[in-house]
Amino acid sequence: MFDDQCNFAAVVYGVNDDSDRLLLDFTEDIRRSGLRVTGLVQLGRNHRPDYRELRTMALSNGEVVPVAHDPDAGATRCGLDRERLAGIASTHRCQLGEFAASWA
Repeated sequence: MFDDQCNFAAVVYGVNDDSDRLLLDFTEDIRRSGLRVTGLVQLGRNHRPDYRELRTMALSNGEVVPVAHDPDAGATRCGLDRERLAGIASTHRCQLGEFAASWA
């Protein structure tokens, strides 16, 4: 049965810490312990207006997943690719369903 106790964790970090790196390291520790995780963490925060690349890492397998529009497709600034995000969300929903089913 799926754990309805909803185990959770918090990652606490300081102002000068790399929160993305802390989350990636934390989830890697969880994976090494034999548990499964899913979700995305943004890589390389960059807030310049002309920045056109936005990459994330899939926590389930470490795959780097771009989520911004292809800059060659006429985008003038960073914008999220809705179709790609919908596909990623669908993958994560399936993974969560598999995780829940494995507890049944």
